[in-house]
Amino acid sequence: MKDLLLESSGKTELEFKQLSTVEIRLIKEEIRSAKKKEEQDLFLVYCAAVSMLVFGLLGILYFMTL
Repeated sequence: MKDLLLESSGKTELEFKQLSTVEIRLIKEEIRSAKKKEEQDLFLVYCAAVSMLVFGLLGILYFMTL
C-alpha cells in the first residue's frame, strides 16, 4: 500500500544517513556556533546603524545652532 501511494503521488521517501551521537553533537555545535556568529554580526550592524543615526542627528542639531 505504501509503495502504491508513493508511486501515485510522485513523492519519494527521504533516507538520511545514520549518524553516531558524537557526529550529531558535532553538527549541533557547528550550528550553534554559526548562529552565535550571525547574532553577533547582526548586533554590530544594529550598533553601527544606531550610532550613525545618533551622530547624524547631533550633527544636524549642531549645525542648526550655528
